[in-house]
Amino acid sequence: MTKVYLAYTQAENLSCAARLLLAQALGFVPQLRAGDHGKPYLVGHPEIECNLSHTKGLVACAISEWPVGVDVEQSNRQALRIAARFFTPCERAGVQNNADAVRVWTRKEALLKRDGRGISVQLDTVETQDHPELYTWQLDEYFLSVCCSGPAPTLWWQEICGKQV
Repeated sequence: MTKVYLAYTQAENLSCAARLLLAQALGFVPQLRAGDHGKPYLVGHPEIECNLSHTKGLVACAISEWPVGVDVEQSNRQALRIAARFFTPCERAGVQNNADAVRVWTRKEALLKRDGRGISVQLDTVETQDHPELYTWQLDEYFLSVCCSGPAPTLWWQEICGKQV
């Protein structure tokens, strides 16, 4: 099962907030390392796959028994300019406005993070349209995308350390 934990936050250090959310979700403080292209993994827990993401106001972590990637972005992020350069022709055809571009971007990033490739590949060759392992939600003013094998991921809203930080 893939679980995605989310927390609103006003933290200055979003990476730290995402790691804190991961620790809460796991029930222990993990020792994280970065693999090739920056994908995190848990030292001493090869049976657990994880991934982190953050944007102003929201942090996310995904935990799974399968490779997993997660990305979250504000829906008002200026993304139209990246569509022409980084999207496939099929992805570009579905982009009618800025929010569409942000949605596609989160899908692309979640897929690349799941595969551990990061943005080390030519992005306009990575197709996300109709990808069977990509799930996307619009949550308030955010888009969240998760890429995973197995059953559809479940979302869990969380407070960090008993309060939203």
